[in-house]
Amino acid sequence: MKGNCMHRQPGRANSWVWRVRAGMLAALVGLAAEAGAAPVTCPDRPLKVAMYQDGMLYSHGKGIDQDLLDELGRRTGCRFSTIVLPRVRAYVWLRTGEIDMVMSSLANDERSGYAWFFPYLQQKWMAVLAADAPATLTSAQFLAEDTLRFGAVRGLYHGERYEEWNSALARGGRLDLLADPSSLYDMLKYRRIAGFFAVPLQYERELRVRGMSAAVRTVDWFPAAPPIVGCIALSKKNFLPEESERWRATVISIRDDGTLLRILQRYVTTAEAKRAIAHPGARP
Repeated sequence: MKGNCMHRQPGRANSWVWRVRAGMLAALVGLAAEAGAAPVTCPDRPLKVAMYQDGMLYSHGKGIDQDLLDELGRRTGCRFSTIVLPRVRAYVWLRTGEIDMVMSSLANDERSGYAWFFPYLQQKWMAVLAADAPATLTSAQFLAEDTLRFGAVRGLYHGERYEEWNSALARGGRLDLLADPSSLYDMLKYRRIAGFFAVPLQYERELRVRGMSAAVRTVDWFPAAPPIVGCIALSKKNFLPEESERWRATVISIRDDGTLLRILQRYVTTAEAKRAIAHPGARP
């Protein structure tokens, strides 16, 4: 029987082998895409990432945000260069494209015009007050007591309900805007302010290392307000929409495969870590 092996059609057994191989290859490609390693295209330079010195989130090169950034590097192969910036400057540079990313970013309508936001954490704002403040002190009573002052970080967006309350204080000249979170603890320690808003991942470490844990108490003044959602922000100046979706998929994979939970468990209890993860439907 004459024939040319270069043009021979595979038999049933060979067809089955090729189908299995093709299926395995497709599965491997799918796993790689799910892990976020293959789809992201890295630039030929380190991506510039803004960090905040802010409790367990980031402090002197360590923290939740650094661990998350390291994991992004492992999955994408991209290199990162971190810089600690005040919040106001971080968003100005994100808008202009001078930096590529901001960690622990909070979205609002203005920022959504120049950045994409990928949720990964959620926490409630708590009022951090001096321990000797009246146990029944409410947000309304604080507003009514014109001798009390409150602190906030300049450029930090707390959400609608909290911003309304801060604005009422500001109109009365009773809101002190500071450049960085560490100044809030100093101001509270020396009684320059009577309180400020922070989330547990921010204040728990700072109070402990400063020896202030027994000197303050925390209160949820707005229990009906939704938790704030911490995001990775990507500059629209530097990333195309399809590129941003690849980064979003990578962040989602880190959450869905349990890696984000394991990162958080290095810093807080398992129960607290589970509460801190932004759920799949979280809106930035």
